[in-house]
Amino acid sequence: MPLLLALVLVLVFAAGEAPVVLTMSVPARLGAALLLIALPGGVAWTLAASVARGVRRGRYDDRSVVRRLRWVSACHLATYTACTVALVFAVGWAQLLRTLLQAPFAAAPWQWGDWPVVDQWLMLVPVVVPIICGWLACYEVSRALALREGRPATLPSRWSYVGQRVRGQLAVLLLPVIAIISLADLAEWYDVSLAGDAVSGIVGIVVVAAVATFYPWLLRICWGARPLPSGPLRQRLESALAGWGLTVSEILIWPTDGRLANAAVAGLFPRLRYVFLTDALVDHFTTAELEAVLAHEVGHLRYRHLSLRLIAMFVPLAAWTVSWAAELLGPAPAESMSGALSGGALTGGVATFGLLGRGATAAGATVGWGGQLTATSWLPAVAVGLVMVGYMATVWAAFSRMLERQADLFACACLARSGAAGAAGTIDTERFVAVLSKLAISNGVAPTERQWQHGSVLRRADFLRRVGEDAARTRRFHRRVAVISAGVVLLGAVGALGCLV
Repeated sequence: MPLLLALVLVLVFAAGEAPVVLTMSVPARLGAALLLIALPGGVAWTLAASVARGVRRGRYDDRSVVRRLRWVSACHLATYTACTVALVFAVGWAQLLRTLLQAPFAAAPWQWGDWPVVDQWLMLVPVVVPIICGWLACYEVSRALALREGRPATLPSRWSYVGQRVRGQLAVLLLPVIAIISLADLAEWYDVSLAGDAVSGIVGIVVVAAVATFYPWLLRICWGARPLPSGPLRQRLESALAGWGLTVSEILIWPTDGRLANAAVAGLFPRLRYVFLTDALVDHFTTAELEAVLAHEVGHLRYRHLSLRLIAMFVPLAAWTVSWAAELLGPAPAESMSGALSGGALTGGVATFGLLGRGATAAGATVGWGGQLTATSWLPAVAVGLVMVGYMATVWAAFSRMLERQADLFACACLARSGAAGAAGTIDTERFVAVLSKLAISNGVAPTERQWQHGSVLRRADFLRRVGEDAARTRRFHRRVAVISAGVVLLGAVGALGCLV
């Protein structure tokens, strides 16, 4: 979901500026747009209704339902992506939206399309509506399962069900993007000219840093997390956190209606650092198992994995600095390198993400602080946007999985120190592997299934048995992580520098 949303945002905000020459009238384009926005939800509703009927008639067991729900989700997301591409390139969603905003007020001294953030927010309609419709469709299957198992009282209402997913998945991904885009649009509204100025890059970095700093607070609000009540469990976890040298603002229960067993520690600074434990984790895991899960999350903080992941996002922008340096070397290098790296594509790609704006003129494309692209620059912007998404799906994901393995080793070390007589090695490795397996089963994840930032349970267990139980191999692994992390920090710093020059 995060990668798909990133791709859709690239299409909507960058390719949305593409010149569209169509013979269709505005009403026809509006009708086509509404159809394309509604179609993914219709596909999901049709397929989910079929699964729900099968559940009510007793044709499917739980495993079959999970398999069919994944098929429904895959079809829905594929239709969603295809319809978004058609909406942007065939219908011209951005241009249609601005036409509709301006047409009713053509004779007025002001127009809705000229107001800050209005058009930017409305651009998100095809991003949000199909996803919400897909969740509405899946509610029918959840309802059928609850009725079959005789627990209708535990099922939330339809809109409560969807609202939980909007807050827990959509809001936490889109609100930071909306905030950044809105700030960029407000800067343009107030005629704050930052193009071509190092202040632009500094402001962009400050905005991203502010979002990262306050993101844990946003998670607490969106997830509706509440403090863990006082009692033996809280005392045990607080004692464990103190023993690991970690200071947090609060230990919170993350309500998921028992759908998710997981934990998270979020926050760069102690006053805005929270431990999140889902209700399913608290209800179905023992205190020792909770400690093991929490130790893994603490490992991320002890090794500064959150900061490393954020810095790693800047690594592709190092090419920006290379192109800038090439321009300083003279016309010939600038022609060969700048043409390949910055000729509209890189500038458009950076602006596409709307995170670090800086004005640039290349290949006839003027890019402002908020990622406002001229019609001649949309194609390279999309190309670089896709490269960035590809980087996140491959290189960044592999780096994240390596950090997950390091956090696993930290958790095993914590279990060894808390074990009887300081027992180490196999016992604690197997204890942690057992917790990983229980987490996977609780969340309906197959042992062989690899996720975006996490390796499969089988691979993680194999790594811990091969490396975690061999002190020499463990030291070599930590050294390798340190070297790679140093390279990431260096390239990330180069990328950030490229946004300031």
